[in-house]
Amino acid sequence: MGRFVEAIAHYPGRAAAAWVALSLIALTQLVDWKTGHLRLTVDASVDALIPADDPALRRYRDFRERFGEDEVLLVGLVFGDVFETQNLAALRAAARRIERLPYVDRVEALDRALHVDRRAGFLDVRGALDEIPADAASREALAAELLASPLHSGLVSRDRSTALLTVHFGPDAMPGDREVGEIAAIARAAAPGAALRLSGGVFGGIETSRALQADLARILPLAFLMLGFVGAAAMRSLQGALLPLLANAVALLLTTALFIATGHKLNVVTAIMPPVIFVVGFAYAIHVVSEVDEFRACAGGVPARLRAAVVSVAPPLVLTALTTGAGFLSLATSRIAAIREFGIWCTIGVLIALTTALFLVPVGLAMLGLPRAAPEPAARRALWAQRLARLATGHRTPILLGATALAVVAALGMARIQVDTDFVTNFREGSAVRRDFEALGEAFGGVVPISIELHAAGRDAFKDPANLARLRELQDWLAEQPEVAASASLDDLVALLARSLGRADETVPLRPAAIDQLLLVVPNETLSRFADGRFRDAVIRLRVASSSSADLLALAQKIENRVSALAGRFDVAVTGSALVVAHTVEEITRGQIASVASALLAIYVILAFLFQSPRVGVLALLPNALPVLVYFGTLGLVGVPLNATTALVACVVLGIAVDDTIHFLSRFNTAARAQADEAYGVREALRRVLRPVTVTTAALVLGFLVLIGSELRNQAEFGTLAAVTLALAWVLDLTFTPALCGRMRFVTLWEILSVDLGAEPHRTIPLFAGMSPRQARIAALLGSIREVEAGTPIVKRGEPGGSLMVVLDGEVSVWLPRDGDRQLLAQMGRGALLGESSLFGGTRTADVVAQTPVRVLRWTTECLDRIQARHPRVAAKLLRNLYEPMAGRFAQLADRLALEGLAPRAGLEPATNRLTADRSTS
Repeated sequence: MGRFVEAIAHYPGRAAAAWVALSLIALTQLVDWKTGHLRLTVDASVDALIPADDPALRRYRDFRERFGEDEVLLVGLVFGDVFETQNLAALRAAARRIERLPYVDRVEALDRALHVDRRAGFLDVRGALDEIPADAASREALAAELLASPLHSGLVSRDRSTALLTVHFGPDAMPGDREVGEIAAIARAAAPGAALRLSGGVFGGIETSRALQADLARILPLAFLMLGFVGAAAMRSLQGALLPLLANAVALLLTTALFIATGHKLNVVTAIMPPVIFVVGFAYAIHVVSEVDEFRACAGGVPARLRAAVVSVAPPLVLTALTTGAGFLSLATSRIAAIREFGIWCTIGVLIALTTALFLVPVGLAMLGLPRAAPEPAARRALWAQRLARLATGHRTPILLGATALAVVAALGMARIQVDTDFVTNFREGSAVRRDFEALGEAFGGVVPISIELHAAGRDAFKDPANLARLRELQDWLAEQPEVAASASLDDLVALLARSLGRADETVPLRPAAIDQLLLVVPNETLSRFADGRFRDAVIRLRVASSSSADLLALAQKIENRVSALAGRFDVAVTGSALVVAHTVEEITRGQIASVASALLAIYVILAFLFQSPRVGVLALLPNALPVLVYFGTLGLVGVPLNATTALVACVVLGIAVDDTIHFLSRFNTAARAQADEAYGVREALRRVLRPVTVTTAALVLGFLVLIGSELRNQAEFGTLAAVTLALAWVLDLTFTPALCGRMRFVTLWEILSVDLGAEPHRTIPLFAGMSPRQARIAALLGSIREVEAGTPIVKRGEPGGSLMVVLDGEVSVWLPRDGDRQLLAQMGRGALLGESSLFGGTRTADVVAQTPVRVLRWTTECLDRIQARHPRVAAKLLRNLYEPMAGRFAQLADRLALEGLAPRAGLEPATNRLTADRSTS
């Protein structure tokens, strides 16, 4: 990587040309050059939110095939009085013109309302407006008839002011802005004096698409300006402001081009993908630009400095990209297609943003020159770092207790989380969607359709008067429920026909044969809305006031419980497109738990592997799991519902917030090991990361806060919650993480891969015998490597011991004092042990001097304790290899003492044992 960065820095023009060419290719996918329109479209239909194998969806699809679609467009016409002659004529004209449109299947309106008259001894069943009554008395009679029947309660309001046209589309139709606009134009032209109200699932989906497209057109430029301001204010240079924006614009362009090329469309979830990728990628580029300041004094020209900076920042950046990707990819386990797509494409976008940060930003720096030093002196940053380090290490216990208390409060708040979505209240107050929905809801009591499908055993079961009576009993109970505006069933249809025969009451005929004869005159189109062809299944159609998924699910459960109380006569299924979405929200809740758990596990595995320590993996995860816990607690405490969009925040924040922790820990580890001082490591890590971490957090917070301007409430909630949670994660990374570090030192994977112990250390250095190269490097990295110039003393006689050294490269000489002078005892090279006899106490017994430039590896007893605690297998092999030469030296000492007559060769007395031990440790 370093060589590649240096090469592109030597030839920035060629590298820039390659990036330009790649961007132009991406633009050909993004823009239709013939029309000049973007190929990126938004499909806000609920299909992407519903798992294909969801039982509620299968039940609804089966219902829809047999009884018709309820995903409709509602067209309300508000007159002074619907039953005025000119208004009835306008209503009929509007309904018939709309029905002639090629993409419209049928229109339910007063024009098609079932009107039954008994003439010349037979029933005349026709449309209510086939003939418009000319005189007031006839119109009043028609109004009384239509308003009295539950079958027509959804066609005209009780106060007679509003008529409703329910537009059903063809099975292959995909209505959009153009189609709805054409229908609205027809309605306005037919009834110019009426106020127009539009609602229904089709209209809500189209308006959501329009709002999402408007948000993208507004939010992305605003995010561009906000992040540019952050970069300019923080970096104080043209490069710091421009290059991160350029790198992330290219990353977003490439990701979007791939998204389009693979046939994808944005939906209500993936619509937030572009700003997320743009904001997250900005942090990577800022880290690269900031790292260049640390290598301003590096020897060599601009290419060498860029190489050094990229090589230094690449390992933590790659690790942060992996953990961020793990957070996003955890969403790929969701059963909901929209959430899976969001997780996968955000991961792809993050990796592309990492690539542009590492390889496009250096090109820009090579062309524009390195940024000037920030006017804020390094001493000031060091002062702030020192203050934060003093706060974190000096008040460790209060910080940890405060974090624990925060977690407890968040856990209590989680118990109050509500799961809900509402496509109407998702729009802001005063929007056309909310205004029209509320107006129609007030006029009709509710316009959200759901259906109760009842199954009975036996053919013609619902021609049995007893079963029809049970339908009436259930409808009477439904009328008592405050959520239900109206209901209609086969019983209402039969009652209407019975009244036409002159029956004074509304009860149905008592004989099945009579019911059968009455139903023969009903058009199949009307009959099929309430029963199947064999009359084994009947449908009660409801209109409810609330579009809240929580309310709909609660109502469905009440209905199922009520039907179960009818002596087990019927199997029941409460269904409808609104209920399918409600079940999906419930699915999101279950999936959210699995996604967060899998994200935590994946990120922990990555951290433990790359930091080569399960304990450090937990340490790195804790400061980031806590903000996620607080996020869920906040949902419960402030009453924000968990839905398809807010459910994404936890995994997104978890993947992003861990970045700052990784940057801190990697800097802390390097500094702490270099000076063998954890307090110094905390100060140095804070000095190195304080500015880039603060800048990137500010960019992320402001970038997500631009979503507050969205027309959709869930988008605004996503941006606000993500921003607040990331700000909390920043605070914890500057206080809680340093407090956790304590006396922590660890090994990173990239250090294992890069540390130089020479060729085959496990074979050429006796202390590493029996170890794998990886184990040898772990043992080395938990110590410290020193370079010593020729002629420099490494060990001096009489100094306190307590450490062990091994020669990695070079030659050393060992000297002992003799008669006021020094006597050369030995010359040693690679693999030689130094200081092992005084490792556990005592003083050095000889001088050791570097004959040539030497690299030595040094461990203190604390280092050995760390190895034993965190890598016991490595410690076992290391200590075994250490004790073998020490045991040999003890044996030699025993032989020497025996020859001098101090002890027998076969064994030593206890006093002699103590003498031997004392001499060996000295």
